[in-house]
Amino acid sequence: VYVCVGGWVLSVFVRVRTWCAYLHVFVFVHLCMFPGGYSTPLMVGSGVLVGLGTTIGHGCTSGHGLCGLARFSKRSLVAVASFFCAGLITASSLYWVMKSDWEPSSSPPNSAPRANLTYGVWAAAGMLVLYGSYLVRDIYKILAAFGCSFTFAVGLSLSGMLKPTKVHGFLAVNQNWDPSLGFVMAGGLAVNLLLWPMVMSMHAPITCDEFDLPKSVEVKPDLVYGGILFGLGWGIGGVCPGPSVVGLTGAYGMSMLMWLLGCIAGQQAAVLIQKYLKSKSKPKKKD
Repeated sequence: VYVCVGGWVLSVFVRVRTWCAYLHVFVFVHLCMFPGGYSTPLMVGSGVLVGLGTTIGHGCTSGHGLCGLARFSKRSLVAVASFFCAGLITASSLYWVMKSDWEPSSSPPNSAPRANLTYGVWAAAGMLVLYGSYLVRDIYKILAAFGCSFTFAVGLSLSGMLKPTKVHGFLAVNQNWDPSLGFVMAGGLAVNLLLWPMVMSMHAPITCDEFDLPKSVEVKPDLVYGGILFGLGWGIGGVCPGPSVVGLTGAYGMSMLMWLLGCIAGQQAAVLIQKYLKSKSKPKKKD
């Protein structure tokens, strides 16, 4: 509450964009002061692969897994099968080789940098909410976005999705296999399956004029390629986009930041690759 009020007061006197930039730098500095715990090359590499996969495959565990499967989308079924198989094979194959790397190398200290990290992330989040609210200027859309985001973050925290070791325990099939995340996925999908017909019976969402659903129904190879890349990164790092953002305020925020930066780099690289391939596939005009 204090962060939001303070951000509102500041936005009255200065440009919101400027303060967003300052707060991003502030958060980055404090994150760098705070030990991460997980291997940085491992997290960055995993993030790059997941970033490539989410862009090429048009989705992740939430988009394809929870939402797409609930709509009985063939595209999502292909994508989910691809990244789950790739994740299971990757984590199971690398378990005995990378088991020690999947454990945090150090425990987070309960010191001032830890508190400053949390305050910094909350401050940046508050300013982004204020800036987004300034752009949207619709209280219903703002409340809907906040409610969905808050519920999603709580669900990720309670389910253990914020812990890479928990994810690896599910993806790496061996004598220590932990199937609990399978129940999390099944529970989330069951809720969506029940609610989807009710949602689609509405003429439009409460806060929008129409539903924003994928238009394409064609199953293309990029769903498989993207799914495999996503599964490789997921199996190596045990992190996907949603948990990485929520995990910034967790015990290993630096590791999550490194993963997130790698993911963003991978997404941008995928966009450039797709543009290049598209330009090469265009027939050349004859003089």
